[in-house]
Amino acid sequence: MLKDIHHDLKDFDNTANDTLYEYYVQLKKSWLEFDISFQRLITIGNNSLLFEELTVVMKEAFLHYNNQNALIIEELKG
Repeated sequence: MLKDIHHDLKDFDNTANDTLYEYYVQLKKSWLEFDISFQRLITIGNNSLLFEELTVVMKEAFLHYNNQNALIIEELKG
């Protein structure tokens, strides 16, 4: 899946459009934060704690996803 969007991310990185570039920067930051959280999850040995922590990470990821989508929709309306 990530390989499929690699060229899109490259296009965003090279865009002259300030709004698109800002979304790219935020997306890149979010993925880094998600990756760090996920790497931390790998070290948890207790299954109950792992499930709790995974639930928190996924809720945060979905919340961020929905917020970013709302911002993009508002920008497109704009």
